[in-house]
Amino acid sequence: MAYVDPDDYRMSLGDHLEDLRYRLILGIIGPLVASLIMLAFGKQVVAFLCRPLLVALDRQGLPAQLINPSVTSAFSVYLKVSFICGLVIGIPWLIYHLWKFIAPGLYVKERKFVTALIPGSVTLTLIGVSFMYYILLPFMLWFLINFSLGFEMPSLEPNAVERVTLPASSDHPETTDTPLLQLPLLKENPVDPKIGQAWIKMPENKLRVFGGDGYYEINLRANNFMTPLIQLETYISFVLWLGLAFAVAFQLPLVMLGLGYTGILSSVQMSTARPFVVLAFVIIAAIMTPPDVISQIGLAVPMYLLYEFGLVLVRRVEKQRAAEEPPADG
Repeated sequence: MAYVDPDDYRMSLGDHLEDLRYRLILGIIGPLVASLIMLAFGKQVVAFLCRPLLVALDRQGLPAQLINPSVTSAFSVYLKVSFICGLVIGIPWLIYHLWKFIAPGLYVKERKFVTALIPGSVTLTLIGVSFMYYILLPFMLWFLINFSLGFEMPSLEPNAVERVTLPASSDHPETTDTPLLQLPLLKENPVDPKIGQAWIKMPENKLRVFGGDGYYEINLRANNFMTPLIQLETYISFVLWLGLAFAVAFQLPLVMLGLGYTGILSSVQMSTARPFVVLAFVIIAAIMTPPDVISQIGLAVPMYLLYEFGLVLVRRVEKQRAAEEPPADG
C-alpha cells in the first residue's frame, strides 16, 4: 500500500480515498491492540464497576454478591468489558488519524479551533463518567435497593390479618429453666476475638463467628419479602450504558461552542430557546437512562448546567470575534 502525503493539495480523488483507507487502517489498529492489552486487566475492571453495587448491598445488610446465571455469562462480561475499555483507550489514536486526514482541508484558524476542542472533550468526558460513578451511581443504587427492602413481609398465617404474638416467657414456667444462648449486640467488631466467638453486628443485623483468619457471616434480616438478586451481565450493561450516556451528554458545551463559532446559532437564539431545550433534556434523559427517576434527574440537571456553561462560552467567542472584526467604513 503506497502512502500518499495528504499535504499535497494536487491529490486526485483516488489519492484522497487511498489516504483515507490508510488512516482508517492505522486508526483501527490502536483500539484492537488496546483491547488485547486490556484482557490482562479485565477482571480488575469488572470488580471496579461492581464495587458501588457491592458497597450498597453490604450497607443494607445483604450479601455482597451478584448472580452468575449461566456458565458463560462471567466470561462474556469479561470479554465485553475488556473490549469496551480497549475501544475507549484507543479512540484518541483513531481520532488522531482522522484528524490528519481532515486537517489539510481546513484553514489555520479552523485547525486551531478544533485542536483546542480535543483537550476539552477529553476533560468533559472524564468529568461526566466520574460524576456518574462516584456520585450518582452510589446514591441511585442505595435508593433502589433500600426501596425494594421497604416491602414488609405480610402475614403468612392463613386467613389472618396479623401475626399472633407469643405470650411472655413468664407465663410458661416449663421454659424458664431452659438455658438460652445470649449473643452480644456490637456496633463494632471485637478488637481481638477468639476462635469460635460469635456476636451480632448492629445495625446490619449480621451474625458473625470468628474463624481464625476471618469471620463467617449470616444475614439475620428477614422483615421484608424482597431480596435483590442482581445478575452480573445485567448490572454491567446498565453501568456501561449509563457511563456512555454521561460521556456523550457532557459534550454539550463543545457542541454549542461549535455552533456558535460557525455562526449556525447565536447566543441570543440559544438563550431564547431555553424552555424548549429544558424539555428536550428531560426527554433525552428519559431515553438514555434506565427507567428510574433518580438517574433521569441525575442526567437532566447536569445537562442544563452544561447548557448554561455552553452559553457563557458562546458569548465569549462572539465578543472575541466582534473585537477582531475591522470597524465598518463611514
